[in-house]
This record gives sequence, C-alpha cells and structure tokens, in this order.
Amino acid sequence: MVQRAHTSESSPKRNTKDIKQLWIGNEDEYLSKIAQGIDPNAVLVTSKNFENWRLTQQSGYTGLGDLPKEHSEFWKILISADIIHYCPPDHWIKHNLYCDSASHLHERDIVESLLIEAAKKVEVSGLEFITNTHHTLAIPKSRLTNAKQMWFAGDSFTYGQGVTTSQTYAHLISKSLNYPYSNLAATGTSIAWSADQILRSDIRSGDILIWGITNWERITYVVDGTKKRYTSGNMQIHQPSQRIKYDELFAENTLHQSLSAIEQVENFCSKINIQLVTWLIFPHATILKRFMYNRSHFLNIKFDSYIDLGTDNQHPGPEQHKLYCKDLQKGLQERQIVL
Repeated sequence: MVQRAHTSESSPKRNTKDIKQLWIGNEDEYLSKIAQGIDPNAVLVTSKNFENWRLTQQSGYTGLGDLPKEHSEFWKILISADIIHYCPPDHWIKHNLYCDSASHLHERDIVESLLIEAAKKVEVSGLEFITNTHHTLAIPKSRLTNAKQMWFAGDSFTYGQGVTTSQTYAHLISKSLNYPYSNLAATGTSIAWSADQILRSDIRSGDILIWGITNWERITYVVDGTKKRYTSGNMQIHQPSQRIKYDELFAENTLHQSLSAIEQVENFCSKINIQLVTWLIFPHATILKRFMYNRSHFLNIKFDSYIDLGTDNQHPGPEQHKLYCKDLQKGLQERQIVL
C-alpha cells in the first residue's frame, strides 16, 4: 500500500524529545515506517500492550484494527498522547470486524470521528485529510464559465442514451443559442435524484435550467455503499439483492417525494433568479401533467411516438432529439426566456 508521501511532513517542526507522539492510520506496514522514521523508539500499540503503553511516555503507532473492539479504549489511547499524527492510507478497506452495525460506521468513520473530538484536548496534525464528502453523494458537474450558461437535468433522454453528445437536444439547443452548458442528467435516475443534482450544483443567477422530468415511479436507493436506481423496467435485475418492494415504486410516498423535489427546485430557481424550463419526458404521465400544467415554467410539449431510435433501439434517436430541440426552442421564445 502506498502512503501519501507528504503525510509525515504534516508533523509539527518542534523538538519532540520527551513528548509522547502517536501515529494513527490502519494496521498496514506503512504506518510503522512513518512513525519509526521520526522516532525509532516508537512501538506498535496493540490490544496486548495498550494499557501499559498509556502509562508511559513512549511514542507509538496504531490503527483501530490493532486494538480492542471497544471504541472507548481507543479514545483513552488518543487522549493519552501529547501529539497525534493522522496518517490515513490511500485506500481504506471496510473490515466488517470493526464495523459498527448499528450506525453503519466503518473503520475510517470511527477513527476520524474520534480524532475530531480528540483535537479538542490534544494537538492533532493531519486533520486536513478528513473529507466531508460521502462516497454515495454524486458530485455535480461544474459550471463552464462565470458568464451566463445553460444547464440540463433529467434521465437517460437528456443524458443522450443511444446518441452521441453532439446529437442530444441539450447540445443542439445550447449550440443554437450560443451558450455553454453543463449536463447534470444520468441514465435511470429519479426526479428526486435530478433535483438533488440541481440544488447542489453551481447554478447562478441569470443561468437557464432546462429540466426534462421523468416518471415519478423511480427510486434511488443505497445498498451496501452502492447506489441502485430502481425503475419499473429494471426492478427484476436487482432482485437478488433487492432491499425494497416492487410496490414502493408506485407508493404514495414515492409520489410525494417526487412532487416535493419539483417544488424545491422551483422555489430555489425563483429565489436566486434562475430561468427554469420544465417539460415531461413521458407526456402521458397523467399525475405529473396535472401537477405541472399551470406552472409558468412548464412547456406542454406533445409527441405520440419517436421519429427514430438511438443505437440501443430503445431511446430516442438523432431526429427525435432535433424535434425536442425545435419544440423547446419554440417554447423558450414564446416565454421570452432567452433574449
């Protein structure tokens, strides 16, 4: 395992003679090399010697996997040091042995949480390696310019499944209007997922957002650290590891979350002056159409079938995307959204 080369450089430049130092990482060999490279007398602190070590002034190094499973003992070890150096590995391995099943915390979660608290009592270096980004939270696309730009959100239709990027309606509209654009869409995603991407993106006042709203019968669900996108079409694919029931796709709660997500985006755009345009990817979605039809940002685009299909023979093809572009541009001009 390769450890960050600059980790040891985060150690305070001070005379550490007679100061009890503690290096924290995991149980891999890299940690001993860092610790003993600075203090050759540093020892590995384990479940066998931790009680005696706490009573000495000898420096040490350890990981949660080397110690008793009781986290209170790890805490006592931390606050018995004068200086703690946090030296995380490049990649943490989730050991079920050290997993707190009640809270779904793993080794890294536990170590970093306790280090944050220990920093109130002990000098701790290396806290800059702690990130507040959770691995299941998708990072939204970045904006392309400080000037006005366009954004697109939605599912596989807006993403452009089955066509090239240059053939998508998002690309065609932005090219026609001469605006740069960022596409937040992804295949198989729900309304709530799209709303989350919009609300966490760097959309700014004056930008234009076009949101192709998908069916409400979709759920994004996290299972064992992996996001699964459940739709009525792929539910059977996930059956072996399925944690939700098929009926949940059509439950009133799922509808509520979808409609609430739409209103959150609507309110957000209104508050910071974003020009919002919405349309229904599936125009025969009766509930959504009734919910949307009298909203100022909604374009009631009508089409009965696809003109052509993409390379996957399921999603709209290049000609259909041209039609989307034409209808959306007409709606933008009628609403004087793009001047």
